[in-house]
Amino acid sequence: MKDVVANEKLPYIPETFTLGCHTFKVQLYKELYDDNDPLYGQFDYDEQVIRIRIFKDNGKPLSRECILNTYYHELFHTFNYLWNTGSDESLASTFAMLMCEYETTRKYAKK
Repeated sequence: MKDVVANEKLPYIPETFTLGCHTFKVQLYKELYDDNDPLYGQFDYDEQVIRIRIFKDNGKPLSRECILNTYYHELFHTFNYLWNTGSDESLASTFAMLMCEYETTRKYAKK
């Protein structure tokens, strides 16, 4: 199967970012695969890109929460790789989950 790029832009997902003097691109996909297995996200250090799937198999958009969780998961792979050239799945999943919980529960002082 072949990856299918999405033409959509999402205001809560960056198009690029810089870490450790490397500029990474973030690409959004309707369909994303690894050896014909569907993926939600992928970090590729060689190409300095994070790929994020934003649609379900039925063509309906994934939830904002699912997309953000996937983005943070791949972002934490980036952090981990730049720290020790590894990409531990449980570490990325845990930090992504914590980041999403932080984002959805934070409260600010009211004026």
